[in-house]
Amino acid sequence: INNNLYSFYTDGTDVLYKKSSNGSSWGDAVDVDTSDADNLNPSVWHEGNYIYVSWIDDDVDSVEVNRIDTSSSDSLGTKCTSSDQGTLDSTNIVSVVVTNNGTVYAAYSDSSTDTEVAIFKLEYSSCTFADITSGSSVTASDIPVLVPNGPQTLNVYFQDGNLSYSIYDGSDWQIANTTIAAVTDSSFTATNNDSGNNWLHSVSGTTATNFYTHNSLVYTDIFDALTDGNLYGGQIDIDCPTADDCKIVYNLSSTIYFVDCNDATCSSPTSTVIDAGGSLASRF
Repeated sequence: INNNLYSFYTDGTDVLYKKSSNGSSWGDAVDVDTSDADNLNPSVWHEGNYIYVSWIDDDVDSVEVNRIDTSSSDSLGTKCTSSDQGTLDSTNIVSVVVTNNGTVYAAYSDSSTDTEVAIFKLEYSSCTFADITSGSSVTASDIPVLVPNGPQTLNVYFQDGNLSYSIYDGSDWQIANTTIAAVTDSSFTATNNDSGNNWLHSVSGTTATNFYTHNSLVYTDIFDALTDGNLYGGQIDIDCPTADDCKIVYNLSSTIYFVDCNDATCSSPTSTVIDAGGSLASRF
């Protein structure tokens, strides 16, 4: 974005990001919300000069959204806060995207046993959250992941025993709970829209990840090419500027790595350490 990379993460109390112009050296951590210290599990989306950031605030049990203007010295916009959602904590996973017409969508669910779940349509200028979950077929613990599809259409990918999706056209759910593949990966944590294809990166158990595109499904296990160890479930993200140029950020044993893929299957990636200080929930 404006010739820089931004990597977002949480240290268990704050949502932070680091900035790099080359992917190998990174600046100091920046806190996106200095008003409190209970912000967890960020999700980000790039639209124009803005980076939209959403996270869980477990003090007020809400989903929060703000944006960073990369064309104006990374200035922060207005923080929007949803209504109290019940009991939100570190096991709640959030996803945020912005469609081409500027509509912001955010979704969350619990990755453990709690039943809270919602998909929001957000009017950012007024911080108005509309709950559009009804009709989506997304239920508790499905871990919905969002990706825009056209000017205002939203694709929602989720795990309900299969890799499934639903489509929202800006006012109604046109497709609900269609199965893509009979796989039981533990979470689908990252998507990106590239030339009409939706890219998904999933966690499979604790020591592997899978890589998909939709509509024509492509499956590649790329984790072994990166490193060995225990991958913290849900703490991985991907961005693909082109179909054969994907960037991955993930958390392994409390160290955040940045991976620059060399081709469409990430056959010989370059990996560098962003942060080795015990940070969690890495995101682009």
